[in-house]
Amino acid sequence: LPDQAGELISSLSNSVAPVVINSATMICCCESPWNDEMALDISPQRVLENSGEQVLPDKVPLKGTTLSVERTGLSVESTGLSVGLTADWKSKNTLNAVSFGVDKEQCYLFTVGLHRAPDTSFGLDLSAAGRICLVNAVGENSLISDWNRMWLEKGAKEQTVQQFDRLVALNTERPSKGRDMMQKLRESTGQVNIVIQRPIIRKININKKLGEELGITIIDGFTFMMVASIAEGVFKDHNHNAAHAEDIIHLPTLIVAVDGMRGNGSELLKFMREAEGPFEVEVLYYD
Repeated sequence: LPDQAGELISSLSNSVAPVVINSATMICCCESPWNDEMALDISPQRVLENSGEQVLPDKVPLKGTTLSVERTGLSVESTGLSVGLTADWKSKNTLNAVSFGVDKEQCYLFTVGLHRAPDTSFGLDLSAAGRICLVNAVGENSLISDWNRMWLEKGAKEQTVQQFDRLVALNTERPSKGRDMMQKLRESTGQVNIVIQRPIIRKININKKLGEELGITIIDGFTFMMVASIAEGVFKDHNHNAAHAEDIIHLPTLIVAVDGMRGNGSELLKFMREAEGPFEVEVLYYD
């Protein structure tokens, strides 16, 4: 391994441990960067404030390691909800697309306009991986929960911030890394405009025989598993035999459910391992 990888192993020796399950390796990256969209410099971080945050490593030192990233919870009363931002952000800005697959549909894009005082919380539980800053959940008694309540009362659920939504821009900035978006959100006060992208969720059937190996390496997210590499096994066979391009499992791919069951990355992996036959996965697509 390069010296840099060796140094990284040393620096993380207190927080990593090998985990290999049924040829499905649960790690926080793979032997080499798997996609330019996701492969950035590694910088494991602990969460600092607000509801919950997870920064996933962008590159991994060794195949077969798992990095544990802690999270904290903090509930803060919030005031100062501001409404009225209706500009079509997408028509004036070109997104640097993050495509986890082939899809003809366009993701729904909308803007959240808030006024944040220094002692208030957005209430977002976030995960950052590469260019993605993804919403795991929205906490109660927060700016975003107030925003959601307002739009639900107006009968416009599509304007609410929901699980798996992606934060793509903050005011006039569009951070290139998910963790940078997370940091800028922490620091922002006053009028804050957040551009949100809603993914398309596609269900894909994966054929598996009893005892067959999955052959994948994953990153363990709070509410998803990210497929980081594919070797011989169920998923490689699936891609080879896929009848349609949109059914191919690309790298990286975010999977959020297996046979309708949701959980964190390790739980989703367990569901796949325990399947005695074909199973269905729900995959997120961002355009």
